[in-house]
Amino acid sequence: MKASKQYLRFCGIDMAKQKHVACIIDQDGQYLLRPKSIRNDADGFQQILNCLKQTGRTKSILTGMEATGHYWYSLHDFLTRQGYTVAVLNPIQTAQQAKQAIRKCKTDKYDAFHIANLLRTGQHKAAVIPGELAMTCRQITRLRYRIVKQGAMIKQLVNSRLHPAWPEYEGLFSNKFGTTSMKLLQTASTPKELMQLDPDDLSELIHKASRGRFGPAQT
Repeated sequence: MKASKQYLRFCGIDMAKQKHVACIIDQDGQYLLRPKSIRNDADGFQQILNCLKQTGRTKSILTGMEATGHYWYSLHDFLTRQGYTVAVLNPIQTAQQAKQAIRKCKTDKYDAFHIANLLRTGQHKAAVIPGELAMTCRQITRLRYRIVKQGAMIKQLVNSRLHPAWPEYEGLFSNKFGTTSMKLLQTASTPKELMQLDPDDLSELIHKASRGRFGPAQT
């Protein structure tokens, strides 16, 4: 992607979990802001914004950041809302020379400079950024996947503990992880504990937990 002549300043930001590193160079590759460490929080974002404002007009600055995990989301959103053009660089899709320039630098400070320099020379290749709705759907989908996976692991753990202690329990409920079954296990997790319950109390517990679907006969 060739850098437009409308841009006079180029800001490179190396993204990380706790702190980012930002630098700004001009059309000749000279520092206007030497690599500067900023926190990944509201104060840090404001600090970057102040540096950009001191450097030049909003429309004359092209900012770039590497798509490192999810760390770039918040700052990208913040800067675009302030009117800045932000290019998110995808190293996998970038030309080999650009990938090496970003990935093989020894420090975060040099990473930030190389990102800015890629913008200046037009050697960068911007990734396609999904819209806000698509981004939200992607995050929710990933969260659901993790929750489902975690739930499956928990069920496997429960089965591995329950079956040796209470093998007959397998056929008592169509879903041992249903509301009625879980309420029973919370009250009596072994056959011995179940036998110690008062029959009337047990019948009432199951009746309430099943919302009346299980009566005294089923209990």
